[in-house]
Amino acid sequence: MFRLFNPFQPGWKQLHRKYGIVQIVRPTEWMSGLIGAGNYDNGLKFRLEAQHWVLQNMDMSGSLVRIPYADIDIIQPPTPFRISRFSATEYTNGIFRVGDVKIELAAYWADQLLRHMAAADTSATS
Repeated sequence: MFRLFNPFQPGWKQLHRKYGIVQIVRPTEWMSGLIGAGNYDNGLKFRLEAQHWVLQNMDMSGSLVRIPYADIDIIQPPTPFRISRFSATEYTNGIFRVGDVKIELAAYWADQLLRHMAAADTSATS
């Protein structure tokens, strides 16, 4: 997949400026993702809470952000595709936007985030 690299696009710094937290939160799962122009290969820990997505950047001294699901826009959910009719079904990455920051996650992690976002929407209207 071709990606246009723009080193000036907003990324972790902008997320931390708006959503940074100082309290001790213990994200439990490791994941990789693309935040802005930064590729975090197993450099992120996260936790999906009832109304927030907590990310810890292990590449930047363990800084934390807590993003409300309501602030996450879905640009492209994971979509199934096949290389040939005989190949196994694969999925594209999920693409999200928080403010001006683009976040791309592998299909599995994008699906987990989407499920928690949907559950939060449902519980908010109950």
